[in-house]
Amino acid sequence: MLSSIKKENEEFDQIAIEILKYFECKRCGLCCKMPVGLTAEDIERLYKIDKTILDKLDERIVDNYLKTPCPYLRGNECTVYEYRANVCRTYPFMSFYNIGRCGLRQCPLGKEIFLKIKDFDPLIELGRLDEDSKGVINEYDEQLPERQEMETVFFNSVELLKKFLKYLQRRNQK
Repeated sequence: MLSSIKKENEEFDQIAIEILKYFECKRCGLCCKMPVGLTAEDIERLYKIDKTILDKLDERIVDNYLKTPCPYLRGNECTVYEYRANVCRTYPFMSFYNIGRCGLRQCPLGKEIFLKIKDFDPLIELGRLDEDSKGVINEYDEQLPERQEMETVFFNSVELLKKFLKYLQRRNQK
């Protein structure tokens, strides 16, 4: 079960990164003002350029999260962009596999991608959550200092993203 979730997360991340190649970040900095979770690989990568990485972790959270706002944010620019965490590389896409959903945060870039997805498939059903799922997301969102600006659009599977990526690839070939 755990390996299947890890595989789904890796697939989601790869597709999100590929989709993001077709868009340009608006450098609003909103993503850096929310909790940034780090994997062991992220910590290793950041440690190579910052030996004080462990001092930048939020000691109030059990998992490895950077203090908020991200200590690597200067203005609206990331000072460690090439070494940034995986969650930053895939943002505004987010995976919520504990509820079987994927999400697209509604920062300026997320809104642009959302509109392109709607252009691609105007009949797509997005954003419907049952009450249990809303509870999980609301719990997560309560940690966000910019909560009112950071709505999330949800969809049920990575399949939509696969189709959307193929659409972007075909469109770009023309």
